[in-house]
Amino acid sequence: MSRFTRRRLLGMAGGGSAALLFAGAGTGRAAADRAPAVPATIKISGDQWGVSTRYIGADRGITNFDIADFRDLGINSYRFYSGMAPWEYRDDDGVFGLPTIEQIKADPNVINWAWWDEAFTNPPEGSAFWEVTDPGVGWQGNSRKIFGDLKDAGVKPVVSLRVQNAQIQPDWAAQLNPPNTPEGRNEWWEHVFAVVYWMNVRNDYRVDDWEIGNEPNHPGQGWQGIATEDDYWDFVKLTKDAIDHVYHKYLPGRSYRAFAPVSAGTSVNEAGERFGWIKDALAKVPQYFDCVDFHDFDDDPSEHIREVHQIMTAAGYPDRPLWVTEWGPVFRGADSFLKVPYGILMINNLIRMSRPGDYYVYGNHIVNLYDAPTRPYLIGKDGTRRVTYYALRMGIRALQGGRPTHQSVASSPDLLAMTTEAPGGDHIDLLVTNSSVTSAYEVQADLSELLGHAIGELWEFSEARHDEIVGVRVANRGLVTFRVPSTGAVLLRLTKTGRP
Repeated sequence: MSRFTRRRLLGMAGGGSAALLFAGAGTGRAAADRAPAVPATIKISGDQWGVSTRYIGADRGITNFDIADFRDLGINSYRFYSGMAPWEYRDDDGVFGLPTIEQIKADPNVINWAWWDEAFTNPPEGSAFWEVTDPGVGWQGNSRKIFGDLKDAGVKPVVSLRVQNAQIQPDWAAQLNPPNTPEGRNEWWEHVFAVVYWMNVRNDYRVDDWEIGNEPNHPGQGWQGIATEDDYWDFVKLTKDAIDHVYHKYLPGRSYRAFAPVSAGTSVNEAGERFGWIKDALAKVPQYFDCVDFHDFDDDPSEHIREVHQIMTAAGYPDRPLWVTEWGPVFRGADSFLKVPYGILMINNLIRMSRPGDYYVYGNHIVNLYDAPTRPYLIGKDGTRRVTYYALRMGIRALQGGRPTHQSVASSPDLLAMTTEAPGGDHIDLLVTNSSVTSAYEVQADLSELLGHAIGELWEFSEARHDEIVGVRVANRGLVTFRVPSTGAVLLRLTKTGRP
């Protein structure tokens, strides 16, 4: 907090008043804001509990792209469903099975780079997402623009490498799905090599996070080797070999991360075991990937996350980063992203995924940032930001970046809270949600183990206010009070004033 901001806040609060000063109080106040509130307490521990989720991002949408949204929302990762459909929709050289892996290793210029420059720069129909939209529906722009803007904004791309997409396109790739013939292996190895090399050697977009396929356990996502898991394990090895070659030969000393098995739901394996694809990946190909990756759309995925962590521990890999690269209220109705209760659900899950131990998630992506042609998500084709956008923004402001966390225990089960410290200790954030649809709460928070006198702004997310600053709070001897509306959330950012 700047000295100017601190003086402004102190002036607003009269230098020490604990009263909440509403911006524009008395205008547009919802009835729920005026109703008597239920008293509650939150006790914040002075001991560090863990660290918050390091990467909070979104899966790509197809109807829009504007880096201003990324900066405003604060996401630091963006995930792509990519592969042959958008970038090699025809065999780049027209000869199936050529060039061979050995020819490429000897001389990368045997690849038809003119094709790749054109595919990334001048996509069909002028859209980087042309292959999954009708003409004119997809955002008008190319992959160079996307990856260049992400690099400039410091947003980490996570790219899914897959043979065919959910529409089983491109047609020509059916003969290498899965790539278990010599010609098919050559084509897939070339594709992976070309994408990674183009992104990072021919250009410098800093794309260093690679998913090996997408939901190989789900027959609707394009992988045709689902009849046997062994096809996927061979696919993992082949993909990793191509990525390795780029980094070891052309980017020595630079690290990257491979994600697997990128499975959906409880991913039952051939033996009928829950999360069996994850269990088998850790047993059969652990040296070929770095991050465990799965998708979960439960309203509360905590128990599934715990179960996956326990599988990782039993396999001897408890410290591998766990990513949930698809989550959110996708299957809760076509208009779920337009409703405040689902915004509260999203914040609750961000808090849960920042808990330590078996509940911790290293990185996550919500589905989706931008609208599909027939379904609203966080941001519309015209740039409209849905109500849940603001919920995600509030959660990111408090939780993203691997910040030290402090356990925050509420007296009511309706309330869920977490406290984090900003890098360098500049400020402390207390994030609280209220899942009750009928009761607001008047909360007294005890932060005395962390601070004495402090002052800061209070944001609110509710039906009435969408991540808006509603006033100032002052903590005296670590005690501070504030109201949490029904089906709402607040974020209190406190800066120590130097007084005890």
